[in-house]
Amino acid sequence: MADRKITVLNPSGYQELFQSGDNLLLSGTIQMNSNLITDLPNCVNDNDVARKKYVDDSVSAIVSGAPSALDTLNELAAAIADDSNYATTITTALGLKSPIASPTFTGTVTGPTINASTALQIGGVAITSTSAELNILDGVTATTAELNILDGVTSTTAELNYVDGVTSNIQTQIDTKAPLASPTFTGTITVAAMDGEIDCGVYAS
Repeated sequence: MADRKITVLNPSGYQELFQSGDNLLLSGTIQMNSNLITDLPNCVNDNDVARKKYVDDSVSAIVSGAPSALDTLNELAAAIADDSNYATTITTALGLKSPIASPTFTGTVTGPTINASTALQIGGVAITSTSAELNILDGVTATTAELNILDGVTSTTAELNYVDGVTSNIQTQIDTKAPLASPTFTGTITVAAMDGEIDCGVYAS
């Protein structure tokens, strides 16, 4: 088909509409005012004209039901504090955290009051002492070596209670007591009233 040309005269000059094969070519611009171009096909090529519905559908597919506070690029950027290295920042921050399972801490560990729903354990052994019993240790100033003296002690609670109230060296207290067999006293000896006889064992030298 031969090329055809339509020349239209307007106040600013001439506009020409060319038919070249199956294509119509326009020199100048088209002013549609309130008129519309309808029935355009979907975009296929890079330079195709896009219909409003095609653009709306494409944007909707990108948003894909995102909440209104996160449906723009600016809102997404604000949500990550405009950090262009967000992934690196998060990875570094996670590297400074301890795992929940079997954490290993360094330095001084500080925490709130523990309200345990299950028995606390030391070395896999449950602690059954009461708060009052543990508070007995409050103020203990013994050294590690002194505490290690107790290592291996197999005394029962009843046996340990024999020393309840002892506030000084036990041997020192024992040394101030007289033996039952052949005791030797000093100072004034006072004997309570007695029935029967008593052999005072007083002999002249």
